[in-house]
Amino acid sequence: MGSDPATDLALLKIAALGLPTVPLGDSDRLRVGEWVCAIGNPYRFEHSVTVGVVSSKGRKIYDPSFDAYIQTDAAINPGNSGGPLVNVAGEVVGISSAVSLQGQGIGFAVPINVARDVLAQLRSQGRVTRGYLGIQLQDLDPDLQKLMGLPEARGALVVDVMDRTAGQAAGLKRYDVITSVEGKPVEDGDGLVRAISNRAPGSDVLLTVRRDGEEVTLNARLEARGGEAVRAELVELDDEPEAEGDVLGLVVADLSRQIETDLRIPPDRKGVVVRDVVGFETGSETLAHGDIVVEVNRSPTPDVASYRRAIESLPPGQPAWLFVFRPRPRSTFLAKIEIEGRR
Repeated sequence: MGSDPATDLALLKIAALGLPTVPLGDSDRLRVGEWVCAIGNPYRFEHSVTVGVVSSKGRKIYDPSFDAYIQTDAAINPGNSGGPLVNVAGEVVGISSAVSLQGQGIGFAVPINVARDVLAQLRSQGRVTRGYLGIQLQDLDPDLQKLMGLPEARGALVVDVMDRTAGQAAGLKRYDVITSVEGKPVEDGDGLVRAISNRAPGSDVLLTVRRDGEEVTLNARLEARGGEAVRAELVELDDEPEAEGDVLGLVVADLSRQIETDLRIPPDRKGVVVRDVVGFETGSETLAHGDIVVEVNRSPTPDVASYRRAIESLPPGQPAWLFVFRPRPRSTFLAKIEIEGRR
């Protein structure tokens, strides 16, 4: 009746009566450390059962826009895919899907609650559509919490809003922190993505947002999520302008017209291009040659002079938060740099 490549699930209609069934559980109630068993036919050994525990929940293994896999150390081998992951009550809480080739004892299963949503759409329309806002997110940590002036490190930080998308139409802005969807709290970026992806395109959702210390309510009409992939290309930065030298940890230069054209840099992504990274440490995001630093602590840096002023105006001991645009593959993020000393 239909299939969903994203979760590797299909719905079949067969002419048969009296088939045995198994009860479906509630994967949202699963707890890390809970016992589970995987049933399948690995390597054609039929009706094999392996036992383990739930190692983690909400794992991303493919596309983070809709991955929320259960990780288990119950052995999942080739041939197990499609088999049930069962809890101690005999309820199906997941569908075995994948195994990590990098390490033993790491298998993944699609949560049964996700499968329910997928199968409902396959039954009604033969395919799966997922809601989409058109924003890029970054999880909050204690440092970002302090930067944004939040009481706790909970929510999803918006670091970019794509043009002509549902997020832009709703009025979302960079540095907004989405804290709830339809009144349900959002813990992190993954939680927001799942909440949006599980809703149908065209549906309206109410977003609660923290913006500059105030709470704002926005209504977004979701659009359909496309399946296009971002190509990772290596681009040589020819015709490089003269670099400024080590400006407190980064060797940066003004963007040349040739680089703007070659990298297809949008007008609102003007900044200084990173030539070398020396003498400082970053947090979860790492800067690289070719990155564009657009802002420092929310102050625009369209050229080297403004970048230098923004860095040198920081009080002693205060880290710098850089809003970075990465042309290849296209992404945006916030990077924190700790500067040990001033030159």
